[in-house]
Amino acid sequence: RLSLPAPPLSQRIRVDGRKVGFSDESLRDALAAMEEIMERRVPVTVTYDVRNVPTPSMKHVREGLKWAGEHKELLDEYIQGITVILNSWVLTKLANFVLSVLKPPQPTKICRDEAEAIAFLWAKCQTARSWGGGGKDAPRRGKTASTVRASPEGVGVGV
Repeated sequence: RLSLPAPPLSQRIRVDGRKVGFSDESLRDALAAMEEIMERRVPVTVTYDVRNVPTPSMKHVREGLKWAGEHKELLDEYIQGITVILNSWVLTKLANFVLSVLKPPQPTKICRDEAEAIAFLWAKCQTARSWGGGGKDAPRRGKTASTVRASPEGVGVGV
């Protein structure tokens, strides 16, 4: 399986896609769940595993983009890093489009597998910080919320 433990930030959200089609209700449920997690106001990393997801409709893509825009401040405050695992060129194009529109300031990577996603989060998400204040062109000077010291033996968190 994987040789690396979970990324250093102890709160990791993993969104696993299923082979069922998107519906308005399932999208609303997913966005409501993400909002509930963000309302906890805890730094998290997010991995979207969409290897088994059918291509969503443009209506659903627009809804997701609208939701992300409406929640940008909260997302930029608490999401520390984003990985997207996929294996379809169509979803790769769609993911690149979504990322180009949203311009998340957090470290972000499209990956081919779980090991690559975890390695990226390990490398880029050692310290919790606020990413608020703009998109990719904004200075990356987030407020440090806590310091995470990680080693293969374990993770220590200091405030």
